Order: sequence, then C-alpha cells, then structure tokens
Amino acid sequence: MAAEDTNLSEHEQMIVRALHRAASTERAPAQLRERLEAERSRASAPSRSGSGVPALARFGSRAWSGAAALVAAAVIAVVLLLGVSTSGTPSIASAAALATKASTSAAPGPDPAARYQLTARVDRLHFPNWEAQNTGWRAVGSRIDTLGNRGVETVFYERGGQQIAYSIVSMPTIKSGSPRTFMSGGRTVYVWTESGHTCLLSVAGVSGAALQNLVASTRVHTGASARTAAAGWARGTGSRNRLS
Repeated sequence: MAAEDTNLSEHEQMIVRALHRAASTERAPAQLRERLEAERSRASAPSRSGSGVPALARFGSRAWSGAAALVAAAVIAVVLLLGVSTSGTPSIASAAALATKASTSAAPGPDPAARYQLTARVDRLHFPNWEAQNTGWRAVGSRIDTLGNRGVETVFYERGGQQIAYSIVSMPTIKSGSPRTFMSGGRTVYVWTESGHTCLLSVAGVSGAALQNLVASTRVHTGASARTAAAGWARGTGSRNRLS
C-alpha cells in the first residue's frame, strides 16, 4: 500500500484507508462478471448482423454501460463519505446513533507491527484487536461517517451473536463530560477520551460497568498510555455482564 499523503486531512486519510480496504476485499458481483465474460466471447466472433457495426464496438458500448454504473456507484459512495451532514461540532448522541447502522466496509485486519491492535485507525489511534487479546470479540465490519465537522470511524465486533460498536471521532474531542455512561435506543453507551479523540462503545444488554471493564482490560493489553479508564474500574461486575 502506498504511503499516505500527509497533506490530506485526518478525515480524508480515514476515507482513503477505507477505500483501500474495500478495493482489496470487494469484487464485482458474480452475475456481472459472467455477463462481461459472455459479452467478451461474443465480441470476438465475426458480426452477422449486417449492420456494419463491429461486434467488438457493440460489446464495448454494453460493457461501458456496466462499467459506468460501477463508477457512478463508487463516486456516490465517495461523495457520501466526504459530504458533511451538518455544520459545526456533532453531539455525542449523534455519534452514538452510528452504532445502529450497518457496516459498509470489510473488517480491518490485525496490524502486523502490533498484534493487539487492528490496521484501522483515526490519526495515530488504532482500534484494538480484541480477538488477539482472548476476549472472544472478533472484528466483522466497519464504516466511516461524517458528523458536522468531524469524521467518525466505527468498527463492529461480534461474539456469540452479540455485536458491539467501537467508534473513534476525529480530533478535537467533543466536550461531553467524559468518561460517562448513558442509554440510547436500548443500548448502553460508554464515552471516554483517548489521545485527543472522543471514543464510544455501544452494545445492548450489558451494563456500563462492563464496558468500562473492557476498556480497562484493553489498556492493559495494548499498553496505551493515554487511556483514561482506571485499571480498577468495574472489577467484580459479575459474569452476566462481563465482556472480556
């Protein structure tokens, strides 16, 4: 992968990384690939239509229609990623709402230079590789959104049919009185500040103390000096709500 352009903003670099992940994992639909192969075979045969238009030219026109549709879809995706939904600083509630949306990109892989973190990151802050930390949580997808004047990347993790959303908001932090816990749409949301970024965890059916415990245990595994969660948080929360 090419080196990042340091002239890009942090949000633009987030989008570039997401597009690289998509390009490395996504392929054209099987039906479209089969259609293009069939058209390519017919294009190589002599024209019998008598129209005077070479078969190859007709194939090129049809192929261009399909390619144009794919290009248009890609352009729309980039516009949506770059577009600003509202002006100004977003609210914590709007950032928390992203946890209920579907992933739009493949899950980021482990960072080869640091096994306890993933390649996905916002600025220098990486998402944790919880699977390598023996928590049972495995990254299954991701998405990037724009909220006001901030970019937000979310990685989704699953374990035993349960899904947790981990969001990192681009700098500067959103003033929210973090760390704190609140409920949103039936989900428990935990907010804290790390390395100049506002971070959120969101999951249904567990306590805020369990989320704090997960952050605290992640701090131990990654050795991240900037985590604000105290190592003693949520000890003795019980097995029902334990996430790590």
